[in-house]
Amino acid sequence: MKQVYFWISGVVLVILISSFSIFGVDSKQAAEVLRSGKTIAMVTLPGIYFHIPFLENVKKIDLREQITNVSRSQKFIAMNHQILMARPWVRWEVSDISKFELAARGDKSQVDSQLIPILIANAGEVIKQHDPKPILDGSFDSGKVIAQMLAQQSGQLGIKIIQAGLGIISFSQQDVHDVLTKMDAAAKKKAEQVREQGKIKAAEILDQGKLEAKKLLDAAQQQAMLLTAISKAKAAVITEQAYQKNPEFYKFWGSLEAYKAGFKGRNVIVLPKDSPFLKYFNPPKAAVK
Repeated sequence: MKQVYFWISGVVLVILISSFSIFGVDSKQAAEVLRSGKTIAMVTLPGIYFHIPFLENVKKIDLREQITNVSRSQKFIAMNHQILMARPWVRWEVSDISKFELAARGDKSQVDSQLIPILIANAGEVIKQHDPKPILDGSFDSGKVIAQMLAQQSGQLGIKIIQAGLGIISFSQQDVHDVLTKMDAAAKKKAEQVREQGKIKAAEILDQGKLEAKKLLDAAQQQAMLLTAISKAKAAVITEQAYQKNPEFYKFWGSLEAYKAGFKGRNVIVLPKDSPFLKYFNPPKAAVK
């Protein structure tokens, strides 16, 4: 019975020792085997490996892409002296494990502490040398320039720079106020110009309308005069034709009109008895003569 316990204890002990001595490395990792704080092996290929437990320990190194960013917005002065607020960032990955371990002991926070000041300095240099408008609207790839600068400066860290950017970027509060003030002034100026142009256009339309109305009125008057003349001519022809049919009647009618005009406003009129004017006041025989 004791032998059984002995063998069982031995198996358990072997399993425990094995569990402490086996470690795995996947495709996104590397492993550093340390003994007494010194590196004795560097594992870069995926697989299952062994080390001496309690004498040696294993430190895993993450080979995946990492992001280092500035936690708070930084103030940068652009070419035109405007102040921009931005939070630069950079994406990187380990490219040289030995350099990475030597420079940062495989600790991302140590990489961040060395990379962030360089990142801020490069971002400030890029912003200072360019107009803010293409930076803000994205027509200028500031991140590409920053990444190129970082690639030349971070080689000693054993990392590869993949991409960089300025992050959330905007004007400072004072610049925003100044820009809004300028925009408001520009909008008011534009509105005033539009109003003035509208007044000029309205005056032109009014003058054109008056001119068109005058032309229409002149044409209508000319047409009316023409129609009146035609009507009078037709009336004269009709009158002449009617007169030819009964001249004596029209003489009589003419005398009546003359009497109406002659006696208008008069109570007494003195004329010779045989005056032609009184022809139709004479007896019928005399009138016939």
